[in-house]
Amino acid sequence: MPGVAKMSLGDVGDHQADESGCGQFEGSTILALQPVLLDWGETLPPPGVVLQSQEIHLPTSAWQYLVLQLAPIPPTWPHDTQGGCTLSVKRLVLAAGMPLPPRFSDDGWLLLTHWPDVKAMSSLLFNPNGVHFLVNARHRRYRHLWPERISQFQAFLSSQELEASRVVFAGCLVLELYGIRRARVIGYLALDAVSHAVSPFISQEAAATKGGIDKVELITDARHHFEVDGFRVMAFGQLQRLKHHRRNLQDRNDLAMMAALEEGRSGYLWLGRCIDLVLVGAMSGRRACARLARSLGRRGLLKRLRGRGKRSRGG
Repeated sequence: MPGVAKMSLGDVGDHQADESGCGQFEGSTILALQPVLLDWGETLPPPGVVLQSQEIHLPTSAWQYLVLQLAPIPPTWPHDTQGGCTLSVKRLVLAAGMPLPPRFSDDGWLLLTHWPDVKAMSSLLFNPNGVHFLVNARHRRYRHLWPERISQFQAFLSSQELEASRVVFAGCLVLELYGIRRARVIGYLALDAVSHAVSPFISQEAAATKGGIDKVELITDARHHFEVDGFRVMAFGQLQRLKHHRRNLQDRNDLAMMAALEEGRSGYLWLGRCIDLVLVGAMSGRRACARLARSLGRRGLLKRLRGRGKRSRGG
């Protein structure tokens, strides 16, 4: 996976793991993060048993996105970087009874000790799908839409009495998160039944079945999704697989834009967005013509019925 330099898994022992692969141990589990800067390098993390460790090279846009997610950050961290930055990430377990360290260490480490924060960042930074999202997405393009999306997700889950951990959001939302194009509908897959339709959400179960994608595995196995702010999102590669199976004009254009994004071909990405607008316009035109034809058909039928009625009364 691009951007991942190395990962090592320690002997994690017995623990209660959640579905993201993170777990709570007898001691406190913390996440230690630090940019690897050439002038001072990486310093020793706080004392504890290292469970997972990796270095990720983040381009400038990914670094800016992550800094916003992690704020507040240590004063020694750069807020902006030219050419990106390598981030060292370590998940550690402290000895039972050992006090939690402060958020900022004296030697530049950012230490996350609140379990929801540890879980959220671990599920992003230790998941290849999450790293792919960080490294490849155009984070700025539709960032202004995300607060509204969060409200929509929360309302949808609440109205259907669903747990966020039992739902994966898919389809156009993945493209929007990656900055490819705006989502017009939001696909989802859920382990539990959805009682009624809620706009703009649409089930992707039939499409997933036809594409040979196991719904339960996709939702419960972190190899097939990633998490953003506690919501599970279909992995980029899984969406490509789904679109390769369907292969209509919209899917072909989306696949071309997804490839252009990964290859850094901004011109092709812009062209794909233009084609998308044309396809949407054509689809809207077809729907308008269908509505007009149905309306004219009904009017013609009414006229014929009225004509017959007049002839009957005349007879």
